[in-house]
Amino acid sequence: MKSDAVVIVLFVVILIVLPVGVSCGDTFGDGMRAYEHGDFTGAIDAFEKALAGYKENPKDLSAEANCRLYLSKSYLYAGRFDNALAVLNKIRPIMEKSESEGLKQEMLNVYGLIYMATGDFNKANEYYGSALQISERQGIRAGILNNLGTLHVLINSKEKAMEYYEYGLHLSRRQTDDKTLHAQILTNIAVLNISQKEESKSVEKLKDALLIFQGAANSHKKVEGLVNVAKAYMSMSGKSNIHNAHSALDDAQTTAGLIGDNKALPYIYIYKSKLYEEQKDYKSAMVLLKKSLYAASMSDVRESGYITYRQMGRILSKTGKTDDAVTAYREAVRAIENVGLDAFVNCALCGGSFFKTEIESIFYELAEVLIERASKAGSPVESQKNLYEAIDTIEQLRAAELKDYFKDTCIDIQKAKESRLDTVSKNTAILYVVSFPEKLYVLVSFPSGIKKYMVDIASDDYTQEVLTFRRLLEKRTTMQFLAHGQRLYDILIRPVERDFALNETDTIVYIPDRALRMIPLGALHDGKDFLIRKYAVAGTVGVFLTDAGAFTQKDSRMLVTALTEPRQGHVPLPFISDEVKGIGQEYNSSLLMNKDFVLPNLKNEFKDKQYNMLHMASHGEFTGDAAKAFIVTWDGKMTINDLETQIKEGRYSAKPIEILALSACETAAGDEKAALGLAGLSVKMGVKSTIASLWSVNDEATSILLVDFYKELKTSGGFKAKALRRAQLNMLDDERFSHPLYWAPFLLIGNWL
Repeated sequence: MKSDAVVIVLFVVILIVLPVGVSCGDTFGDGMRAYEHGDFTGAIDAFEKALAGYKENPKDLSAEANCRLYLSKSYLYAGRFDNALAVLNKIRPIMEKSESEGLKQEMLNVYGLIYMATGDFNKANEYYGSALQISERQGIRAGILNNLGTLHVLINSKEKAMEYYEYGLHLSRRQTDDKTLHAQILTNIAVLNISQKEESKSVEKLKDALLIFQGAANSHKKVEGLVNVAKAYMSMSGKSNIHNAHSALDDAQTTAGLIGDNKALPYIYIYKSKLYEEQKDYKSAMVLLKKSLYAASMSDVRESGYITYRQMGRILSKTGKTDDAVTAYREAVRAIENVGLDAFVNCALCGGSFFKTEIESIFYELAEVLIERASKAGSPVESQKNLYEAIDTIEQLRAAELKDYFKDTCIDIQKAKESRLDTVSKNTAILYVVSFPEKLYVLVSFPSGIKKYMVDIASDDYTQEVLTFRRLLEKRTTMQFLAHGQRLYDILIRPVERDFALNETDTIVYIPDRALRMIPLGALHDGKDFLIRKYAVAGTVGVFLTDAGAFTQKDSRMLVTALTEPRQGHVPLPFISDEVKGIGQEYNSSLLMNKDFVLPNLKNEFKDKQYNMLHMASHGEFTGDAAKAFIVTWDGKMTINDLETQIKEGRYSAKPIEILALSACETAAGDEKAALGLAGLSVKMGVKSTIASLWSVNDEATSILLVDFYKELKTSGGFKAKALRRAQLNMLDDERFSHPLYWAPFLLIGNWL
C-alpha cells in the first residue's frame, strides 16, 4: 500500500532539562505533567501561574528561568511561535548568567526550533551551531544533531542531513535515561531513506524504533513517536507495513487514552481511517472520521478538521454520494478559514510540498466534484450554480496560492468581487483552465453564463506538453515549438472556438492552472497563425483579485527607472536609452537612470509626487522563493517587499498605479512558483496591471515592443490588452523579430481594460 495523502513531519527534539537544585513547585509540577501529556494549553496556564509565584521570590532566578524556558517550549509546541520567541527573549539575560550549561544549551536549541518553524533557516542553523559548541552531555548533543538533520532536510540538503542524523544516532546509543531519542532519530533516518526511494533501508530502522516506543514510559513523546512511525509505514507498500502501521496506531491510541492526551486522538483516528480507506473498507473509515470530529470538538483541536472533512469528501465521492461529498469539502474549506491560512502558509516544518499536497488539493477536489455535479444537474439553473461555485473555489485557491508564495496573508480575494470583472465587457471571455489527474476542464465565463469543456488528457501529459512548448519557444533557430503549440491550441482553444464566435469575443483573459502560468497563451497556434492574431490576450491570477475600472489616461504621469550599465554581475542594456527616450515622447515622465536609480531616490519620488505608471527597465528575476526575487538597482538588488513598501507608503498610495512595467525581468523555465510570483505581482503591489516577460529578451526587441505598446495605448482608448496585442502584431510582422522568442513572453497581468 502506498498512501500519497500521508504527510510525514520529521521529529524535532525539545529536550527535558531539569537542572540540579531547581525546585519544582506545585504549579510548575502541574505544568510539567500537562507538558508531558501533550496538554500544551494546560501547561501554558500552569507555567504562567508559576511565574506569578516567582515574582514574590525574585531571588530564585534559576527556577524562574527554567519555568520560562518550559513556557516557551509549550508555546512552541502549541504553534504560537511569536509568544515562544517573546518569552525566550525575556529569559535570555538570566540564562546567560546561569551556571547551568544544560539550560543554556536548551535555550539555544529552542531558539533554533522557533526560527526553523518560522522558515528562518539561517538563524536556526546559527543557534543550533552555538548550542552544539557548548553541549557536553551526549544526549543533548544527539538531540541538537537530530534537529540539524531536520533543518537540512527542509533546505533540501539531504546528504548533509544524513550525516547529522547518523552522528546523532551514534551518540544516542549511549543515552540510557531516554531511549526515545534514539527511536526518534531512527524514524527520521527511515523517512529520509523513503524520500530517496530506498525503502529497503528503512525497514529495520522502523522496526527498532517501533519496539523502543512500545516499551517506553507513557507520555506525549511516546504517542507522537508511534504516530510518526505509523505514518512512515503508511508511505510504503506491502501487507507487513499495513500491519505495522495498524499496530503502531493502536498502541498510540491506547497510550493517549491512558495519559489523557486528547489532542492526539483526532489525528490517530484520521491515520487509522486512511488505512481502512486504502483497503476500500469505507464504512470503517467513515466511523473513525466521525470519531475524529467528536474527539476534536471535545479537546478543541480545530487544526484537524480540514484533514477529516477532506477525507470524508474523498470517500463520499468514491461511493457516489456527490451531494454529501460537496458538503464535506465545503466544511474542509471552512475549517481552513477557521484556523486561518497563516497557520499553513507559515508552516516551515511541514516541508515545501505541504501546501500543494494538503491545502491546494482540497480546493481542486471540491472544484472537480462541483463540475461533475454540474454535468448531472437536472436544470440549467442548477448546472450554472455549480459551475459558479466551482469558479469561486478556484478563485479562493488562487488567493491562497499567492498568500503561500509571498508568505503574506493579507491578500484580499474580495477586492473585485462586488464588480465582477467577468461581466464588464461583453466581448471578453474569462477562461479558467483546471487540470486533474486524468482529465482537464476548460471553464469559460461569457456574459451570458459559464460553459464547460472536458478534455481527455492526464495532468502529467498536459504538463509535459506545456514544458516542452516553453523550452522550444526560447530556441530562436528552430520552429519545433509549432507542433506543441498546435497541440495545446487543440486542447485549450479549439473546443471553445465556436462559442467565441457566437459571443463575438475579441479578448481572452485566462486564469491559468499550475502549468499554464509558464507559457504565453498568445503563442498557441491553430495551424495557420498564432492565437494573438485573433484575440487580445491577458492573464490574471483571479478575477476577484483584479482591481476593477478602466484606465483613464488623463493627467497620466510616469516614473521611469533604468540601468544601461553593467551592475551586480548583469550585462549592460544599451538599448534602454532608446526605450527611455521613446517613453518620454509619449508620456509625461520623471527619470531615475543609472547612479540615480537607488532605493532612497525611489522612496523620495513616491513620497512627493503622484504617479499612475511605473516603468522599470532593469534586470530582474523571479524564483520559486519570493524572498529571493529581485530587481537590480545601481547599488544592489531591490526585493519585492522593498518595491511594495515604496509604492504603498507614498503620500498618493490611495490611488493605485495603473501600470507597472518590468522590461527585463524573467522567470526560470519550468518553475511554476516563479511564474506564480510574476503573475501575482499586481496583487501583491496593489497595482492594477503588470507587464512583464516570462524570459529574457534582447534589449533592442524589448525596447521596440514596449515603446510601441505605450504608443498604441494612447490610440486604443486605454485598453491595455488590445494595445499590447497591436504592439506584438507589429513585431510579429517585422521579419527580424517574428519568432515568438521576441514578442510572445510579454504578458499583461491583472486588469486588462
